[in-house]
Amino acid sequence: MKKNTNKILSTNRKVYFNYEIISKLEVGIVLHGNEVKAMKNGNVSFNGSIIKFNADEAFIENMFISKYQYATTTIDYNYKRSRKLLMHKDELRKIHIKIKEKGYTIMPLEVYINHKGIIKLLICLAKGRKLYDKREYIRNRDIKKEILKNY
Repeated sequence: MKKNTNKILSTNRKVYFNYEIISKLEVGIVLHGNEVKAMKNGNVSFNGSIIKFNADEAFIENMFISKYQYATTTIDYNYKRSRKLLMHKDELRKIHIKIKEKGYTIMPLEVYINHKGIIKLLICLAKGRKLYDKREYIRNRDIKKEILKNY
């Protein structure tokens, strides 16, 4: 039996604080040229990235992937271009129906390399937290830290 040997390249930590995660889904992502090597070096960031639907397809926008340092191409490189997400049609339909409901959104959580060496994106269906929910989250987190610190 194989161990789960996913190598996490980048995480979106703000999602865990600002949103309540309802469900998670692993999807593929379409990458061009040297983006794969740049991502494997950890040159990826989720700041301000969102997932949008266009017809029957999902795209991640504003995900920053820096240019691979050893790339020899001289073509203009767009760091924050839209990248298509690869998922089954039934998964896409379920998520699209769910985000039409008030308060739900879909956010990228992390990008990683799975055990087969393929770059995958973990997305989540989330609901925004109110200010008092965030305070309660901070309070519970601090209590857990104190408990662990005392043991």
